Amino acid sequence: MLPALRIVLFTLTLFACGLVGYAVEPENGGGEVKFYGISDSAKKIVYVLDHSGSMLDTFDFMRTEAIRSVNALTPEQSFGVVMFSERESVIYPKLQAATPEVKKDFATKMQMYRAQGMNDDLLDPSLKALEVAFKLQPEVIYFLTDGRFDPRLIDVVTKKLNKNKKIRVNTVAFVLNDAISEEQLKDLAKQNGGAYAFVAEQDLAQEKRDEVKFYGVADSAKKIVYVLDHGGSLLDVFDFLRKEAVRSVDALTPEQAFGVVMFTGEETVVYPELQKATPEQKRDFAAKMQNFRAQGIGDEKTDSGRKALEAAFKLQPEVIYFLTDNRLDPRTIDIVTKDLNKAKKVRVHTVAFVTNDAKTLEQLKDLAKQNGGRYKAVSEKDLWK
Repeated sequence: MLPALRIVLFTLTLFACGLVGYAVEPENGGGEVKFYGISDSAKKIVYVLDHSGSMLDTFDFMRTEAIRSVNALTPEQSFGVVMFSERESVIYPKLQAATPEVKKDFATKMQMYRAQGMNDDLLDPSLKALEVAFKLQPEVIYFLTDGRFDPRLIDVVTKKLNKNKKIRVNTVAFVLNDAISEEQLKDLAKQNGGAYAFVAEQDLAQEKRDEVKFYGVADSAKKIVYVLDHGGSLLDVFDFLRKEAVRSVDALTPEQAFGVVMFTGEETVVYPELQKATPEQKRDFAAKMQNFRAQGIGDEKTDSGRKALEAAFKLQPEVIYFLTDNRLDPRTIDIVTKDLNKAKKVRVHTVAFVTNDAKTLEQLKDLAKQNGGRYKAVSEKDLWK
């Protein structure tokens, strides 16, 4: 018998005996998607998310994870979101390509939702939300809830909505201690080719420990770099900037690491590598910041903003905060978006600091939008709040 034939027959025998498992590549799979640790491969994704009143203390965490998951999608992927509490709420009537513009719009829309109402043990809210999700014809659905649902839901999904098993339904048990709820979600995923994940309260505590905030722009990351302008045009307001930078770093935990790049006519890397945010390192940073003054010119002609961003990306952070009151070299946005951050692994938040220059504001909005970040304008009035 030929060796190759013997291998085929041996493998088939193992399958018949139940000794070998295998993974089937998703039929219409595309790019990767991840939500609360459940990774999948799909071009069309729908999130079905509970926002009932029982999630009052945890909804912000879920919202952040949903935005993070969408931000990690590529423009070749498309997504939809259905929120539900006492009734369903469709954020988009059809799947949206995950472009920077749509990602920003989604983050804005998610800020409008709050934890309210109830849906425990009911069929209608979760069923109607899932019916809408299936009508969007995705390849993958992520279904998250913190409560029980009417047990008939599993049969309706499995035997009616998904009877052809073309859609994988991944389920997330969100901060609940109810054994029945957990079993329901496990069963719903199992019968619909999906995976199940349990998110515990301690998981959210870790998320809280990873929080970072700078001028009101909050994120969750272990590796952060601040890129801060200290050009002469900031002479009257630089002390405010320095205090906010020190405050932001002081709020980090020792599990987080940070770097700082200052720029005016040229860039200055405060630390050659990321530093753990220990009490000692925080004091050292506060002392180093006292050595900086507002001086020189750091506008589009010097190209110092781009060079400072290049130095920041070399530190390999997850998040960059970029603050300036000046225009950028027009090439900067393309260099960051298409070269330095082409894999979109780093979120770039931008802060327009005490400036009314329309071109500067538009550049910073665009830089954030194209790199999964948020934009914030800080006015002189904000400094005194």
